[in-house]
Amino acid sequence: ERLFSRLLLDISPVFIVAIGADGKTIMMNRMLLDILEYSEEEVIGKDYLTAFVPAEDHEMVSDVFRKIVGDTSTTLNENRIVSKSGKIYLVEWRGRPVLNPSGELDFFVGIGIDITRGKNRL
Repeated sequence: ERLFSRLLLDISPVFIVAIGADGKTIMMNRMLLDILEYSEEEVIGKDYLTAFVPAEDHEMVSDVFRKIVGDTSTTLNENRIVSKSGKIYLVEWRGRPVLNPSGELDFFVGIGIDITRGKNRL
């Protein structure tokens, strides 16, 4: 079952990320790692906001995280991410908090798609 779950993550055509309550990256799937040009070892434990979001978007993404914490429904937002080489991608994210048994935030899960090309055509 664990192997099957990992396989689904790795072959998924969407971006999948898990971010801890402390803002540290817990997991990224292969698609997201590839576009960001990182290995799994390089991203685990990194502060998601400072490592993968352009500085000018930090406040907006922080606001999204605060909104997710207070709401257990799925959120929808767009924000940019930046690769190791500096490439910028616009991503449409759906996110949701995962709570621990005591009802406190354990981590966030985000599932995203690259919408960069579509926005550039407009």
